[in-house]
Amino acid sequence: MKMKSLVVFLIAVLSLSVAGWLVTNNDLQQQINELQEQNAELQGQNRDLQGKNDELQEQLNLLQKRLDFNPRVLITNFSSQYGWQNVVGMTIAMTFNVSVQNFGISDIEGLTVEIKRLNIDEDPHNITRKLDVLHAGETIEFREIFVIGWDLYFGGFHYRSLEASVKLGEVILDVRYFMPHQYL
Repeated sequence: MKMKSLVVFLIAVLSLSVAGWLVTNNDLQQQINELQEQNAELQGQNRDLQGKNDELQEQLNLLQKRLDFNPRVLITNFSSQYGWQNVVGMTIAMTFNVSVQNFGISDIEGLTVEIKRLNIDEDPHNITRKLDVLHAGETIEFREIFVIGWDLYFGGFHYRSLEASVKLGEVILDVRYFMPHQYL
C-alpha cells in the first residue's frame, strides 16, 4: 500500500510538474512570439529609417557636389544702347545686351538666362534663353528685344525695373537690374 501511495504521489508530482512545465512552456512560447513580433516591427522601422537615411545621404552628396562644383557664372553686362524705340504702330521695343561669363574652372551645362519685370514672375513679356554649355572662362554675349504695347508702356511699365538672372536649375547664380525709365 505504501508503494501504491508512493506511486500515486509520484504520478501526482510528475503530473503537476508536467502541467507546470506545459504552462511555463506555453508562457515562454507566448513571450517568444511577442518578442518575434516586436523584432519584426523594429526591423520594419529600421528599414524605414535606413531609407530616410539613404535619402538624406543622397541630398548631402548633392549639396557637397554643388559646393565642390561652385559655379562662378556672372552677368557682366545688362544694358541697352538705344532705349525705347517705336517699332511699328502701337508697339515699342528695347534691345538689351546681355553678357554672361563663366569665371569657374569647369564647363557648365543647362544654364538659363531670364529677363523679366522685377517681382512679376508670370508675364508674357518675360524672355528666357537656355544656354547649352558655357565653357570655363567663356563669355557669351547676346541681344534680346523686349516688345510691348503703348498701353502697357504708358501704364507704368517704363518705371518698373527689369532684372536679368542666370540660373542653374532652380539655383540663381547672379542677378542684374536695369531701370528702363532712364531712356524716356
